Amino acid sequence: MKKNILLIILILSQAIVIFGQSPNDSIIIDKARGDVKCYQNGVLLNSVDYKTIFKDNPYSLNEMRLSRVDQKAALIFCYTGGFVFGFCLGSLISGDQIDYTWWWTLGSSAAVVGLGLSLDHSSKKHIRNAVGRYNSELRTSGYLNKNKMELGLGNNGLSFVFRF
Repeated sequence: MKKNILLIILILSQAIVIFGQSPNDSIIIDKARGDVKCYQNGVLLNSVDYKTIFKDNPYSLNEMRLSRVDQKAALIFCYTGGFVFGFCLGSLISGDQIDYTWWWTLGSSAAVVGLGLSLDHSSKKHIRNAVGRYNSELRTSGYLNKNKMELGLGNNGLSFVFRF
């Protein structure tokens, strides 16, 4: 009788350890074709997900806000500079009459594109900072606990083994 009670207590204690564990919800960064994509538990995150995930972490939330601002500014600068650069280059190739102001415009548009690319790099850096800070502040849980209860064959037949 005492053996059965001990066995039941061992099984219930293992069940409590199993249900008391929570997985480590870290965010994984994937760099695909120069773009930074973040995944949590295999699900691609969007801006609404970041707000809910980072609600208790104001530093990471602020970094993601800065990242969005930098990304929008980078798109504006890159598209505007690229359009002007392409227009000037197309005019040069087509044989239009070009004076020195076109060269200044061509150089200025290349500088604007360079500014946009640096803002894009800054945006990716802010994302990496936010995710890194969030992952570093996650509480470790019993998820990494190595306690196991196994059912297998022993010397006296079927037996339970509790490994820790």
